[in-house]
Amino acid sequence: MTQVSGSGPLNDLHRTQISFADLMRDIGKSVNRRPSRTVLTALGTALGVATAVATVGMVESAQASVSHAFNSQLATQITFLDGSPSTNPQVLTPNSLANLERLNGVVDAGVMWQINGGQALAVGTSSTSDLNGTDSDEMPVTAVSPAALKTMEATVSDGRLIDQGDAARRVPVALLGAPAASELGIANVRSGPMIFIGSAAFTVIGIVRSVSQQNQALLGVMIPTTFSPDIGSVRQQRMVIANTDPGAAPLIAAQGVVALSPDDPTRLDVQVPPQPDGLKQQVSSSVSDLLLFMFVVVFIVGVVAIGNTTLFAVLHRRREIGIRRALGATPRHIGLLIVGEAVLVGIVGGIVGTSIGVLAIEVASLSKGWTPILDWKIVLVAPLLGIVAGGLAGAYPAFKASRVSPLTALRGSA
Repeated sequence: MTQVSGSGPLNDLHRTQISFADLMRDIGKSVNRRPSRTVLTALGTALGVATAVATVGMVESAQASVSHAFNSQLATQITFLDGSPSTNPQVLTPNSLANLERLNGVVDAGVMWQINGGQALAVGTSSTSDLNGTDSDEMPVTAVSPAALKTMEATVSDGRLIDQGDAARRVPVALLGAPAASELGIANVRSGPMIFIGSAAFTVIGIVRSVSQQNQALLGVMIPTTFSPDIGSVRQQRMVIANTDPGAAPLIAAQGVVALSPDDPTRLDVQVPPQPDGLKQQVSSSVSDLLLFMFVVVFIVGVVAIGNTTLFAVLHRRREIGIRRALGATPRHIGLLIVGEAVLVGIVGGIVGTSIGVLAIEVASLSKGWTPILDWKIVLVAPLLGIVAGGLAGAYPAFKASRVSPLTALRGSA
């Protein structure tokens, strides 16, 4: 409600006052007077805020997923090599392996080595006398313990892996890597196919499809470490492969050489994959830059949406503005009215947009198998984004409305 002061000079008649409650009531009536326009304007703001919230949430969820992927690929696999395989006694023995497994942070550990120093051997499906014929192939032979297969995360496409019973009974069984099985023409192990290495015969019990490390083993044959046929002429270089908890690899690498070879730790060579921290930080930085860019874009979209609609409304309300001015409303009152309408629309759009954004994060994260993540501060700040967008968007239309001359407006509407 506008009040005119009746005392003072004549120009005091133009000095008016309006209460905050009257201003809010006026703003509410103006917004409710054109519901379709208000809904469309709020929808534009809601989409902008929803995009901002969804972008923040999905980037945070993706960032967490990337971080988890990096953590799962941290240097958790260590290899200990005997640097002096020709020296007696052997240091990588079952007793020393037990010492390694007792270290805090070691998940699994197993021993393996390349038969004949890694040189390829003749492997065939026929008897020894035919190994030099067409039924044989040159391929590496690897001795593996059941624990090593577990550490390598070996999986079979057919059959089973070597187990503790096979190792303890010294059973002549073998595993074939998928490429090796294909070369030998063995598609499955249901019929118990036999292969021959030197003078020894082995029953194939499984075809290995994949391993997480020591991929060269897939190119040949794997036999139990406890079965020692007279094949190969080179003393074997034993190795211990170990899986650790994430982040424990550097410590286990330092402690492991002492646990495995307490008398001569320098005899062992340790291989630890590098930590991908630098790449992880680079990816996180790139994701953060993308988040900032998307946030700026959607904020500008929201401001433009409200500003364009508000300016259009001002042009169609010149007669109303002229009447208000003629009744004593000052340019300041008109400006506050227009800005207030834009801010109110921004609040509604911000709340609706925040809700839509949170829902979009949930749906997108579930479809990708991510854990939905969104900082609770974003949920509180997002509606304020609508207020800021409304205030900025209403500034120029308010300025234009406050410059409307009541006489010109009324003449133009006549």
